[in-house]
Amino acid sequence: GRAAELEALTAALDAHRIVSVVGPGGAGKTRLVQELIDRGGLTPVVVDLAPVEDESDVLARAAGALGIQGSTEDLDSALVDVVGGRAVTLVLHSCEHVLGAARALAERFLGAGPDVAVLATSRVRLGLPGEKVVRLAGLGPEEQVELFRDRASLLRDDFVVTAEVEALVRSIGRQLDGLPLALELAAGREAVFGLAQLDAQLAVALDVVEPATAGGPGRKSVTSAVEWSYGLLSPGARDLFDQLSVAPGGVTLEALDHLFPEGAGPAAAALGELVEASLVDVDLGADPPRYRALEVVRRVGLEHLSPAQRADARGRLRAWMTAHVGRTENLRMSRSALSTVLFRRELANLAAALAVESAAEREGLGPLAAEASTLVYDDPQVEILERLRVLAPAPGSGPLDEDQALCSLAAGVAAWIGGETEAAEDLLAAALAVLPPGHPRRWSATFAAMPNAMFTGDVGAVEAMARELLDDPTVPDFAAAVGVGCAALMRLYTGDVDGAQAWIDDQADLLDRGSATDGFVAFTYGEMAAAPDPDAAVEWYARSARLSDAMGTTYTREIARIGRAAVLVRQGSIGEAAPACRDVIRATARIGMWPQVWTTLRITCELLVAVGEHELALVVLAAAEHDPKASTVMGPEIERLAGLRAEIDDALPAAVRSAAEARGRTATRGELVEEVVAVLAGLA
Repeated sequence: GRAAELEALTAALDAHRIVSVVGPGGAGKTRLVQELIDRGGLTPVVVDLAPVEDESDVLARAAGALGIQGSTEDLDSALVDVVGGRAVTLVLHSCEHVLGAARALAERFLGAGPDVAVLATSRVRLGLPGEKVVRLAGLGPEEQVELFRDRASLLRDDFVVTAEVEALVRSIGRQLDGLPLALELAAGREAVFGLAQLDAQLAVALDVVEPATAGGPGRKSVTSAVEWSYGLLSPGARDLFDQLSVAPGGVTLEALDHLFPEGAGPAAAALGELVEASLVDVDLGADPPRYRALEVVRRVGLEHLSPAQRADARGRLRAWMTAHVGRTENLRMSRSALSTVLFRRELANLAAALAVESAAEREGLGPLAAEASTLVYDDPQVEILERLRVLAPAPGSGPLDEDQALCSLAAGVAAWIGGETEAAEDLLAAALAVLPPGHPRRWSATFAAMPNAMFTGDVGAVEAMARELLDDPTVPDFAAAVGVGCAALMRLYTGDVDGAQAWIDDQADLLDRGSATDGFVAFTYGEMAAAPDPDAAVEWYARSARLSDAMGTTYTREIARIGRAAVLVRQGSIGEAAPACRDVIRATARIGMWPQVWTTLRITCELLVAVGEHELALVVLAAAEHDPKASTVMGPEIERLAGLRAEIDDALPAAVRSAAEARGRTATRGELVEEVVAVLAGLA
């Protein structure tokens, strides 16, 4: 690897007399420069400063590298005399711990003559006029695999990179930021632990790749490499470094107001020092710029914090996330597309803020969890849903206070999206029992309980909740419009077309306002048109998907795509229907929207039967009947599935039917999804 970096370094040396290769410990700065030397790219004199402990010894070290023997009272002049008039490149290796003396030495060399150049390796740039910096980051994914394979095969002849092995190596590489030193150490442990266990252990701690003894800048240890840089920081930069370790997603400047301890000094200056020390990476292409500690660096920072300090740092992270999510939610309520950008930008940090490491950390988490739930039911994100799910109050824990009710609301949203209908009903009902009318979060619980009741076919409950949303003046227009759409759809799905139309006609003005900004209204119109005017329905679904994509409302986009897939299947358009079904099955399964996965799989069974895949269709239908995460079949769909089942029964012998139904009762969701997707891929 490093072909691009080698080219950049060569170009830099051609154009500049002072070049610094800068990067974190273990990035391969020394190896890159050595490769350049080995290829004959320069005439070097190497001054290795790594062993030097005191800045006063730097000149003597340089003198030794240049062959100056004996004592001299004027090393400055001696150095200049030796290099003056020569075309030579002085390579100053490992400058960060003696930065001032290394800077002065570089200036002396550059002043010795126009043909003298300086190439430095350091975790911090020298800071000289005209200095060209070549920053070294981790290896790319393919280079990570190549390096790991090379080093692992030295210890085990039968190490072969299969697709499964490559996936695990890439996961290990991500956890180690692609740092060559860390990857080499990990490869050395593969013969001991195996890839899967090594990957799992790295998710917990770095110990698995650390040598038994380590210390100092020259030792081969990830932790010691980081600690070496850490020891050179100012106290304020150390404090900020430790605080940033609880923010796995990186930070913006705005976050420093929350994360930087009071009295620790100027936050911006401390952040600048961390960037200069190659402990924090900056992405200036992001808007706003983003500052992130490498994962291996962040892990070391976490180890610096005592339990009390860690709790304090996590409290600061939650304060930041509470402010961020509150601002994002306000934008979401006004249907601003910016809300999705902000929400997704901080997913890793929000997940960390919602994580509960002790019982005490659950206290006071309700408001943040409830705010996050209003964002996630528009845009399901698996990691956030998992964090919310575990906040469910323990059964039998007694009456809930307000904070626990908000946690119950958040856990209920996660259960609803994942198709855990009974759990969602209980959790949301518990929240509604505590949050009185007029409470700013009551409508959120109602808004989530309503589609959950749709999964069970409870028309009365859905209509009652839709009316509650309509009667509450604090409810945003879009939410009230969604409530009307849900009530209308429940009537439609049970076969009451006139009742569905009555809901729509009664709230036409509200729906018109909602249709401009929210895709659910367009989806409702598409469902109403699906039977009488399929072409119009497809146009409505397309409009819904466009609005949802613009807003980032993933949930609505996927149900609109399901509606379109159903129309295409029933029109007999196999070439369009197969990829439509395949894509939505993959997307909803990835998010964990299992009621929607099963809805799409049932629709796909009609396509499977049409192309002769009767047995697989029966397996899917049998599995849906036994999975509690599959939504209830209602109204005309009951007849449709009954007719499909009769067609399958006519096509298959009794023994084949019996085996297919048995497999449907035992097959996992993931297995069925993969099997159906594979068949659909062959039809596309």
